[in-house]
Amino acid sequence: MSIENILFIISDQHRADHMGCAGNPVIKTPNLDQLAREGIRFTNAFCTNPMCMPNRATMLTGYYPNTHKVRSNGMILSPDIPTITETLVNLDWRTAAFGKLHHQFNTHPYRIQDKSAESFGDWVFPKEGYYPVRGNFPIPYYGYQEVERVIGHGSVCTGHYMNWLEEKAPLLAESMRKRWEDIDNFFAVFCENDLPVELYTSAYVAERTITFLEPHANGEYGDHPFYVHC
Repeated sequence: MSIENILFIISDQHRADHMGCAGNPVIKTPNLDQLAREGIRFTNAFCTNPMCMPNRATMLTGYYPNTHKVRSNGMILSPDIPTITETLVNLDWRTAAFGKLHHQFNTHPYRIQDKSAESFGDWVFPKEGYYPVRGNFPIPYYGYQEVERVIGHGSVCTGHYMNWLEEKAPLLAESMRKRWEDIDNFFAVFCENDLPVELYTSAYVAERTITFLEPHANGEYGDHPFYVHC
């Protein structure tokens, strides 16, 4: 029996009707439309909670929020909760995540004593001359053997993406860092920015995902199937 690989693509804050295949007459989504045309598109599906983190925890664990205990943003998913990715690793799969995960809080926590590997403050602003997360991101992370993070929204982002942006365009990275100085930019629907399309977070996620997939396509990892969160 052959085992199929899994490429799990998820976009942040994506309304169901924001696709051409869902009847939107303005937005052009040819690739998503093709996936819908050649696969299955569910038109009567519901999330388990109206906020980000509870649903992401549910997708990773298969549990309802009352079981995995992430009832709102500002919390952390307990590392003691079994995840799909940990199960796959135990079955000799390779696992990776590129982009946004949000299994630990980005902004202020509910409990001040909780620490988060995804807190934007630790990624953007150094403490005593060093960044406490950047080079110390915990791996494996909820069963992901490889992780390259994007933290934030739109044009107000950080994470491993910031390292990439600093290499590609140092001045634009500095401009990004300045946007973080006003936290209202993070919560705004739109924030003016100077980023060209080829340096958007979506370009970064696509590049890093392809870099992971190409060795598999070339047979460099043998018979190990993969699960990739993109």
